[in-house]
Amino acid sequence: MKNITNQLLEHFESEITEEIRSYARDDVLTHSRYLFVSKGKDPETYCTHCRYWYYEEGTIKTGTQGICPNCKSTCIYKYAWRSRNTAFDAAYFLYFKKSIKNPQVVTATWYYASHDLRGNFVGTSIELTAVANLVFDCENNTGQMLERWSWNRDWTINDSITTPSVLRNSGITRKVAKQSIEVAAAGTKLAYSNWDKYALEDIGKYFALVLKYPSIETLSKAGETGVVKSKLYGNRTYSAVNWRATKLHNIFKVSKQDFTQLVDLKADLLDYWLWQQARKEKSKMSMKDLIMQASQYTLDIRMDIFKYLRKYSTIHRIFNYAEKQFIQNKKHYITRGQVLTTWRDYIEDCIKLKMDLTDEQILYPRNVEKAHQETMKRVKHYEDELMREKIMKRKEQLQKYEFQYGGFFIQIPKTAKEIIDEGSKLSHCVGSYAIRHMEGKITILFLRDVLEPDKPFYTIEMNSKEVIVQVRGHKNQPTTEEVQKFIDIFKVKKLKQQKARKSA
Repeated sequence: MKNITNQLLEHFESEITEEIRSYARDDVLTHSRYLFVSKGKDPETYCTHCRYWYYEEGTIKTGTQGICPNCKSTCIYKYAWRSRNTAFDAAYFLYFKKSIKNPQVVTATWYYASHDLRGNFVGTSIELTAVANLVFDCENNTGQMLERWSWNRDWTINDSITTPSVLRNSGITRKVAKQSIEVAAAGTKLAYSNWDKYALEDIGKYFALVLKYPSIETLSKAGETGVVKSKLYGNRTYSAVNWRATKLHNIFKVSKQDFTQLVDLKADLLDYWLWQQARKEKSKMSMKDLIMQASQYTLDIRMDIFKYLRKYSTIHRIFNYAEKQFIQNKKHYITRGQVLTTWRDYIEDCIKLKMDLTDEQILYPRNVEKAHQETMKRVKHYEDELMREKIMKRKEQLQKYEFQYGGFFIQIPKTAKEIIDEGSKLSHCVGSYAIRHMEGKITILFLRDVLEPDKPFYTIEMNSKEVIVQVRGHKNQPTTEEVQKFIDIFKVKKLKQQKARKSA
């Protein structure tokens, strides 16, 4: 790995050039240009931009703007004798260069630049640190990145070009040297890749895509920048694009004739994908109707639901059935897309109830809303029955813990509701443990006073290994001496005996 790192670093100059330092000073760190003035009339003044001393005429007010007579920079006046706690400027910038080794390799470096004037402001220099190096090999069509996770560590290789880690959560200003891109890319395939159509900060990612996928340059030149941006920013592309193709109709996986029509209809990526699928199904839907239905049913936000329905039906039948349901039950549906959601939920209920979805009368009920209401009731009844069975089985398992000693006894919860009520009445959080109790992950037991058997008193939580985790009373009160004595005897009589039987 070190050999590869060293090979990549050979494309970069070993020292930061004056060209880059000048860019940082003149174009990046523009918020550290001050004219520090001394006391008195006609004060001696120092420009931090060009490091020039001169005498200012008249009285100067701090915080106002002035122009350095030497470098002509617009600066802010500051009294030299006052606090300079805020006199610090920092930014990240990206600068492109040609490789010093191969003219067909373009390089770029993200720098952290800072100018600290909080201490002695005279003669201070701008500090530059490279935090990421990008290498674009136009001969081998590769893009790689070297990144420093910490400025004192070695470079690490990243095979994909991304935003450097140090920039991701940083609120510091970022800048890209546009002119450096033009100079560095000249004479390579990147020069004519239409990079100027994209945000400068993303040019590194864009160049990497251009080298990896032949389609990117074709799409950019054809004005399909929206498609490229979807790829660039990781947005959904619906598998509608063949990124390795070079001709537009092949990129969109359609015929030349279909592509022309889709362009005329201003189709988006979702529309291209739908048409591709419709062609596979040999659908009779027209291209115009398909695009209209996709819009009306807001498939861009319901794609997962639509793909789920396609497991059971075709595109044409989905839209045809959904449209009939919408017209039939407009009082219930505010939007057409809600029909698809209801239908999906109904099918999921059918699966839980083990209904035969190959039967079209089940798959396409006359009124899917009413059918869904019915399946919801049946699913609830079915799930309630399962819960009841689980509760009864759990109760049988826990009968071994029934125990009475002195004035106290152990009561076994019969339902999840009893556990929830216990938590409410004792003002503690056992109610949130009800499901885990029913699933057997933990065990909840009620400790009762024999004189008030129906009144919540203390609650016991036990883990799966029959170890008591906690015993809590009202508002998480700890055990009294009497209650603790009962717990200790319960452990001896029930828990240790249970373990003894298991090991016997």
